[in-house]
Amino acid sequence: MLFSSLKQKITVSLHKKSCTRQFESKLSLRSFAFSLQKIIRTIHYLSGLNRTRDRIIQNPPLLREHALHIHIYIYQQNKITTSMKWIVITQPDFIENEATYINKLFDAGIDLLHLRKPESNIEECKQLIQEIDKKWHKKIVVHDHFELCQEFHLHGIHLNRRNHEIPEGFLGSISQSCHSFKEVEQALQTISPKNKDEKSAILKPACHYVFLSPIFDSISKKGYKHSFSNKDLEEAGINGIINERVVALGGVTPEYIPQLRAWNFGGAAFLGDVWNRRTDAKWTEYLTGIKQKLTPGNAKNTLNSSNIW
Repeated sequence: MLFSSLKQKITVSLHKKSCTRQFESKLSLRSFAFSLQKIIRTIHYLSGLNRTRDRIIQNPPLLREHALHIHIYIYQQNKITTSMKWIVITQPDFIENEATYINKLFDAGIDLLHLRKPESNIEECKQLIQEIDKKWHKKIVVHDHFELCQEFHLHGIHLNRRNHEIPEGFLGSISQSCHSFKEVEQALQTISPKNKDEKSAILKPACHYVFLSPIFDSISKKGYKHSFSNKDLEEAGINGIINERVVALGGVTPEYIPQLRAWNFGGAAFLGDVWNRRTDAKWTEYLTGIKQKLTPGNAKNTLNSSNIW
């Protein structure tokens, strides 16, 4: 039925084309030929699946191989159709007019702001949050002074080496910094209850999402080099270690976004590049460009292992 339907569509398409006196240009003819070729390839592919179905089912190793190819295909299609999350991390020190810049970042479409001020006291962070438009508070994640999350109804907390304990009874979003694939797997694995009588008997993720770094050479930390090879990142993406809950951090710039999507990252975290450009006359246009590249289909990947490192 499927093949019959496709053939009927081709026949109708050819009939419509034959009724046309002539193509407007050679480009139109080439475009039509290319479209027809794609349809024919689809029919051949589906026919091939039909012919080999029984052989695949009767051969477990072959079945596993085809399952892997299907998994890769699905994850590649998801990369094409899913928007990546856009996260911006604050500079470690307070800067002049910081709240104004943060409001502009939210206006530009960032999904989350990570408030990271490792040397700050709670009053300094509280003052900055109060200066940020209240409508954006639900999109702020704190790396320090976790009690601010409840006071200002913030999005969540970010675990790190300074603050690695989840407050008792905390129900907001939890994220974490990771520097290896093993740490990613541990942070995203589900927590099993210790016994069946526990109230927390429902399985839940340890973290809602994580940062993996450094993916590229750091911009904000001079001399802090990338930790992963192109091949390692490709394999981690195919195997599902890097997925929609893993956010790339470290040396991220707009031109790297397509490559991050190819590696299956669910988001990109900006720090040095965004803040170094904040006084540029075209900062707003720069931010708009980032948002567009994070949207499916708007960024062509021209990077590979040979021209990244």
